[in-house]
Amino acid sequence: MPLTKRMAVIVALTAALYVVVSVPALPSLLHGGVFGKNAVASLLLCAALVALSAIDTETYLLPDVITLPLVAAGLAQHWQNGNAVLMEHAVAAALAFVLLWGVALLYKSWRGRSGLGLGDAKLFAGSGAWLGPAALATVLGYAALAALASIAVASLRGNSVTLTTRIAFGPYLAFATWLVWLYGPIGFAPE
Repeated sequence: MPLTKRMAVIVALTAALYVVVSVPALPSLLHGGVFGKNAVASLLLCAALVALSAIDTETYLLPDVITLPLVAAGLAQHWQNGNAVLMEHAVAAALAFVLLWGVALLYKSWRGRSGLGLGDAKLFAGSGAWLGPAALATVLGYAALAALASIAVASLRGNSVTLTTRIAFGPYLAFATWLVWLYGPIGFAPE
């Protein structure tokens, strides 16, 4: 997919947003937090999430070429912590995928059309692989609240919002994943 001017602006704005929300966490992160321990992995995660957000915003697609390696990289982050931790994150990835895949199937059977893509389920699996099971509810909650807030803002600005209005859910999942990577899930400190 060629990088258009619009896509470049989306990438730049998304990256700027990720940097802005990271600033409050930098002192603690650089001195022993998750970013300080895994700076390269954190940058890789951030780059993948920014790219996925921009692509989904523009195309309503989350490409396997990014989502599947994101799952593998998340699991690779935990292999040195022993089999129990690795298995916990693998189960979180599988659970996350199955949860959104199930929601997609239920929606399709109820409404007769697709409402959630498997790319979203794969991205959420990546969240599970990177963050573990304790983070899944927080990621999904943050993503859903952000999506609902953006729909409310669009409606208040006079945009037509109906039950069939398409929204890209990937950017919300990606941003929620980044927030939880930085600050930990609700009720838990980051690893």
